[in-house]
This record gives sequence, structure tokens and C-alpha cells, in this order.
Amino acid sequence: MSLLPLLLVLAATPREGVLVYEGPVDVTSPPSTYGFTTYAKGDTPFVAVDEANLRGSAALDAPVVRTLRLGHALQVLEVASETVLVKDRVDRWYRVRTSGAEPQEGFVLGNVLTPLAATRDLDGDGQEESLAVSFTSDFLVRVRVVEPELAARHKRAVAALDFLLPQAAAGRRGGRARLVPVSAKELGMEPGPRAFGLELCAASCVVHAVTYEAKKGVVGTLSVPPEVRAGVTLYSSPKKLLSIHIPGEDEIPDEDILCSIIGKARGGTHDQKEVLSCLVRAPGKAEPDAENAYYYLRMGGKQLLRPGPKSEHDSTMVDDQLANKGYRVKLEPNTLLPGLTPPEVLYADARGRIRLRWRSPDDYVRSALEVAFVHPTLGTVTMTRPGAKGLGEWNPLGFNGFYVPEPGQGFLFYAYERDLSEKAVTWKEPSPEETSYSLQYDAGCGRLKTVDPAPADVRAADLVEVGQVKAAGPLFALKDSAHPEVERAWKELREVPEGTTAGPLPKYESKQEFFESLPRLFWWDSFGRLLRLRRSDLTPPCMAEPIVYFYPERPMHVRYTLAPEVRVARAEPLARGNAWTFLATPRGVLEEVDAAPGRARRTFKHLFWEGTSVRFSPPTEGVCIPGSRTSEYFREVLPRLGLRPHELEDFLTAWVPRMEGAAFNVIGFHPREVVDLLAPVQVSPPPAHMIRILMDATPVEECPALEAPVLPEAVPAREGFTVVEWGGVLRESR
Repeated sequence: MSLLPLLLVLAATPREGVLVYEGPVDVTSPPSTYGFTTYAKGDTPFVAVDEANLRGSAALDAPVVRTLRLGHALQVLEVASETVLVKDRVDRWYRVRTSGAEPQEGFVLGNVLTPLAATRDLDGDGQEESLAVSFTSDFLVRVRVVEPELAARHKRAVAALDFLLPQAAAGRRGGRARLVPVSAKELGMEPGPRAFGLELCAASCVVHAVTYEAKKGVVGTLSVPPEVRAGVTLYSSPKKLLSIHIPGEDEIPDEDILCSIIGKARGGTHDQKEVLSCLVRAPGKAEPDAENAYYYLRMGGKQLLRPGPKSEHDSTMVDDQLANKGYRVKLEPNTLLPGLTPPEVLYADARGRIRLRWRSPDDYVRSALEVAFVHPTLGTVTMTRPGAKGLGEWNPLGFNGFYVPEPGQGFLFYAYERDLSEKAVTWKEPSPEETSYSLQYDAGCGRLKTVDPAPADVRAADLVEVGQVKAAGPLFALKDSAHPEVERAWKELREVPEGTTAGPLPKYESKQEFFESLPRLFWWDSFGRLLRLRRSDLTPPCMAEPIVYFYPERPMHVRYTLAPEVRVARAEPLARGNAWTFLATPRGVLEEVDAAPGRARRTFKHLFWEGTSVRFSPPTEGVCIPGSRTSEYFREVLPRLGLRPHELEDFLTAWVPRMEGAAFNVIGFHPREVVDLLAPVQVSPPPAHMIRILMDATPVEECPALEAPVLPEAVPAREGFTVVEWGGVLRESR
């Protein structure tokens, strides 16, 4: 069957084949503020989900009369209710009659009905599949395909794909969907022979070409062409145009700019103009390896047009480098390429949001991912597959985020965020005292916070509801203290080196008492993932910004090695097996000894690392200082602990901006013997003197009673080969 007749058949449904669901962003708004597709007596909609319940009355707890398959045609007998809120969906109840040899009557909620359904051979295997389109309660459009033969054999039979609608009007969510024809002109490429078009509209419209592919006897997958994005069609293989090398100086690493032709613009004034992508590796220790991408339109010869505002330093630098190669760059602020302009927030609802972190140059390992949804401008968005293997420890694909492949190589990394504050939770039982929970665990000392999916052995049947998150569903805890996850948490609680429990770490007489304190909570996000919430007092804090200075009496090669139990999150220069080797000079300058061939050796003023080891408490001694006096306090104390002026200024630059905004900070310093337990280190050759300072601070609203610290009477000695290290821990506010 040709494409056009197939799509006309699909669209020949009640209400002109349009499905609507839209409502306010404010989830507390009344049902009357929602809009949705309605049906009248005599209409014949289809069942939009597989195994929908036909009930004996218009109530969710009414007896089930019959279970209905996806695509089953129903006849509306009457509208059985006004607009109602049922769980998290606004719609109406309908009394309906089933089709077939033995029709039955019953009631269904309108959310399981759709005018968009068909039965066709979508994958070309000679057998017909059933297709239906519906809205989720989160205003996503969901396309489902069911393989009837597999369903009859009680095997997994349903494939589904979610689509995010374009941006709605201010204060609104949702929109409308319909099935339409698609053409090569719209896509910039030929659609598959059995592709169908899905048009999604809110404040604007977008059309996706959707295909279903399957092997006989196995449910298939729904997808959209990865080459098609809003305003641009990408080549399957980019064409390299030129590369530019920019030598680094001192601590600034070399930079390379790689420019490739990645596709063609589609539609608008510059239709069919080729798109040039220039990638710049972003140096520095603030994030894992990242790149910035800048895009240009080739207007003919060496004339380039750069869309968008002139607001980024790097983009101007790339313009200048291209000009040095003979290219002429013209800025055109009013021209945009939406499919190559990643939004800061990819998705947001009452449960959370997905925010852009960086563009990674790492390989996009598709086998480690599964589809999350289709974005209106960027296309397919994936998320980490449960149990994904073969990824490096710091590969962002393993961080349980959301990813968009970029032309040529690399991907955009988006992280899921949600603030589960105490005010947002209504507890069924009295809330745990003096504890807080975090949905995000710190995988990179504050630079990379990511959600933590529940282990595979934690299932829905193992959980009991203990609270409700406002507009975002229930919180759960484990039912049974014998569950393996409780044992893992109990083991973590006791993994504290002797000598580091100086502060008020929680103590429990038994594992049962520990279990009753709710060490773990669980919550379902918008994408069907069961996420684990960790107690903040049971989580190892990060030793952040340890800066290490080396002052030998003569130039010498030095090796600095942290113990294996220290998990290094970031380092500059990069570590090799928790170790660094370099040439140290009496001026405190460190020089690389293993520079890549053809590259000059870089020099550094100091070594930087940060990471975690074990859970430990704040020092028992400390002071409570107003945030505004943070700098003043450090200037008074740190010289007495051994820092010289330039080291002190480095410390203030790193920590004062993070702390001065708090009402108060409780500040203490761990004794040297505790620092050595938390981060064991070996320096070769051994220094004559080594100063190690670990500050520990907690923002507070009111000052608690504290035992005043005792500062050393004499400043630490620095004769001979001396190593100086300072770092800190900044805990969550309380």
C-alpha cells in the first residue's frame, strides 16, 4: 500500500481525527480549566491502551466487566459524568458498547479513548498490527503498536513511543495531535515506505515521520529518523572540512577546532544551504571533558553565515580563527537552527525538570541507552539503560541522565533535577527527625549531581507508601528489614574508619532500629524509573578543591599517590591510577613529564584533586560565623595553620563565594591524623614537612552551641622539601 492512502485511512476518524489534551501548569487548578477531546452519543472512538478495563459503573473501583484490546472500536451510548479528576487525569466517563459478535455495555474514562487508531501491516511482515495514539497524564503524546498474535500467546506485545509537544502558551501545557501525510520535502529525505506522519501542535506545530520495525515473533520498536531535526537534515556521515590547532601556554592546555559539514538547512530563507559545525574542546577542571559546538551556514565560496546573537566569547574566537583561514563570517541574529540549538531545559513537569549540563565528546554508545521520548526540535532523546555495561567510570552515559546524539560524535548530556524539600512532602507517619533526603547523589563533588535508580532487586511489591510529594506522587520505603537493600545500607553505615567518628554520626542499637529510621526512600519519576533517595547523614561527603603545593630545595621528580579507597572525581592535571608524577621546582612550579608527542610540556602552580572516600562527621570543635564574615575569619585562622599569602588567596577564591551567602556557617578543621585516615597519601621522595588542612563547613540559619577550637601555638615548620595541601567539605544546609 502506498503512503498517502495509508495515512488517509488512519486519519478518517471521528472529530476530524484530532486528539486534544491541554491544561494549566498549576496542578491545583480545577478540572474546568482543562481541555480535552470529548465524544457524543453515536461516536465510535477506539481503545487507546492495551487491556483497558470496561467497568460496571462510572467509578475507578467499579467491577471490571471486560478487558479491551488496543484498537477495539466502541460506540458511545451516553456521556456518564461531568468533567472529573480521576487520579492525575481530567476527563469524562462514558457509557459505551463494544463491537463484535457479543457486544457488551459498560463504562470507561475518556483517557483510554482515541479517534486516532488503525489496523495495518506497519512492519511489512504480512501480519497486521494495531496502532493507537493517546495522551499521558503528563501531557506527552504516546503512540502504541500491539502485535495481536503475540498478545494472544500472552507474550510482550506492545511497543510505545512518547512525544513531547512544542511549547504551549504561557501557563499552559499540552496541545493536540493528528495523523497526517509526510513527504520527502518536509523531511529533507525520503521517509520509510510505511512511515506515518504525526503532527503535534501547541503554540506551534511539528510533524514527525514515525516507523515501526519488528522481526517476526518479537515485538518491534517505534522510531523517528535520527537525521531529521527542526530546520535541519543531518548527513549520516559528516564531511571534515578543516582543523585548527591552537597551542596552549603554561596551565592552559592546547585547543583544537574541528570543522565539518554536517547537513543542510531545511525550509526558510536558507533552505538547502549546507551547515558547518566547528567543535572546540573546553579546557579546565570545572566539568568532565566537554566540547562547545558552533554552527555556520555555507553561503557559497568562503562566505559563512553564523546564526544567533554575538554573545559568546568562544564563538568570536572561532570566527577569528576561520577568518585566519580565509573565510568571511557574517552574523545574522534573526536566523536560528532550532534542531542545533539545545534548550537549557529539555522537559519540565510537576515531578522535575531535565536541564542541560554539557556537550560531551565521548562516544555515543547506543547499546547502553534506551529511548525516553522524542523532542519537538532535537528528535530522539535517550536515557541510561538499567544495568548498562561497558562504560567507563566517568562516562556521562552512565550517569542516569538524558542524551541527544550530536552530528559526527559526542552527545548532549542533560541531568534530571527535582527538589524534594521537607515542605513538599506530606508524611503518613511522623517524619524522620533531624534527617534530610536527597534525590540526587553527588557523583562529582557538586559538579555532577545525578539521580540514583533503585537496585534491580527493589521492586514495587517490596515497597509501602510513607508519604506524598506535592503534585508528584507517593514516597515509598521498604516493607521488610530483611531486604538486601537494607543490608547494603546497614553495611555502609558501619564502614567508617576508626578515629574519624569525632562528630555526631547516627548510632543504632540494632539493624531493626536502623531500618525503622527509613535509611532509604523511593519515588517514581515521569519516565517510569524508580529512584532511590539517600539519607544525607549516611552519604560520604566530598573532599572538594584539595590544592597541593610542592616546594623542593632543588628541582626533582615527585610522585604523589592517593590510596585506592579515595575515589577521585576531578583532577588537574589528570591522574593515572590515583597518582601524579611531575618535575617540581623550588619556585613551586610543576612541569609535566609525560606530555604527548609534539606537544609542549605544560606547567602548573599546584596539583588539584577532589573526591570521596568514606562517610565522616564534622569536627566536634568549631565556630559559627556570619556568612558575611567568612573571608575575615579565614584570613585570621589559616596563616596560623600554615598557609602563606598566595596559598591563602587561592583558598579564599575557592571557598568564600560558596559560603558568604549563608546566614551563618559552622566551620571546623579536621586534625591531621583524621585527614590522613580520610585521604591516605604517599609522596615520593618523602617531604621533610607536610601540611594538610581540611576545612569542614555547614550552612545554618541559627548558631548551635559549639566547643571552641584550639589553634596551634606555633605555625607549622616549612624547612626543607615541604608539601602543603588544603581542601574542604561543604555540607548541606540544616
